[in-house]
Amino acid sequence: MDEKRSFFTSEPPEDPGRFYEKIDTAIRGQREFSLISAAVELGIFDVCATPVTAEDLASRISADREMCRLLCEALVAEGLLTFDSGKYSDTAMTSTYLARSSPYSQVHYIGQLGTMAKELWAPLARIVLNGPVQYGKEDFFRGYSLPAMAENAVSGRIQAVTRAIIGLPGFSRIRRVLDLGGGHGLYAIALGIQRPDIQAWVFDLPHVVTLAERYLEQYRVENVHLIPGDFFTDSFGEGYDLVISSSNPSGKSIQLLPKISGAMNEGGFFVNIQSAGGPPGDPLQSLEWKLWTFTGVNKLQGECTKEQVFMTPAYREALLENGLLVIDERDIRDHYHKDTYVRMVIARKGIETNG
Repeated sequence: MDEKRSFFTSEPPEDPGRFYEKIDTAIRGQREFSLISAAVELGIFDVCATPVTAEDLASRISADREMCRLLCEALVAEGLLTFDSGKYSDTAMTSTYLARSSPYSQVHYIGQLGTMAKELWAPLARIVLNGPVQYGKEDFFRGYSLPAMAENAVSGRIQAVTRAIIGLPGFSRIRRVLDLGGGHGLYAIALGIQRPDIQAWVFDLPHVVTLAERYLEQYRVENVHLIPGDFFTDSFGEGYDLVISSSNPSGKSIQLLPKISGAMNEGGFFVNIQSAGGPPGDPLQSLEWKLWTFTGVNKLQGECTKEQVFMTPAYREALLENGLLVIDERDIRDHYHKDTYVRMVIARKGIETNG
């Protein structure tokens, strides 16, 4: 039998089932995320906080009734809505994480992922050919990155760190707190709420601390204050009993350690929470990290905190040289990526080891 005749009677050399299963799985994930993203954008999970018919839902979001019904049926199939007696309502998961009114709401994070899908992954071939997408650094952090980071943090990280700080020896004597490079300010706010006698300051760039203003209003705290500035060049004060650095360059910079130590009282604590650093372990995350950069900043050459390795021997030595003795190290779960952790290191100023 010649080659052409054999082509129409023989199976492909590779199992077509395995191939289409791979494609179906990939496209299903894309469709599921698009479904969630659309429901968040339309406010469906906000409306469905109380049971509602498809007709009432369509009226409230000014949409086509049949299209609303089909979208809700898809959400039910995905376990994101329930349907009972002709009405749709949120599940415990969606009311917790996808309703705007929830303190654990992840709607900005969903929006960030949607933007990444549209601007980074959809035009992937063009980016590979022409280079990474460029973002203005100020706009990126203020409107894109920090709101999502704040939402991710309240899903477990801030609670774990707050519990650790409350458990510190002498926590009751802490009066002045600095959230260095604090961004959203939620660590300072968490401690200010725990102890009304604490005075806390959030220090970050002027265009960043505006986000913290929103959270100060949301949580109605009056003992947390904002200091705009650049921690590499500006003073961030002194006399602090506790300094916190989370996911920003102040916590990985050896050159800042003398300044941080100098701002602390004897016996004060430096609580430092950072990613391990280096390239991501997941090849897809590694690729995504290379798909964008900041205008005028050589992000791809390791100038960003994410790529800087944390707790190197040199950093540990510099802690000791600046009178900061590590008293606790532990991993803190970051739930927004599977099996992802950050490292929390707690150092105390001016105490001696027993040995």
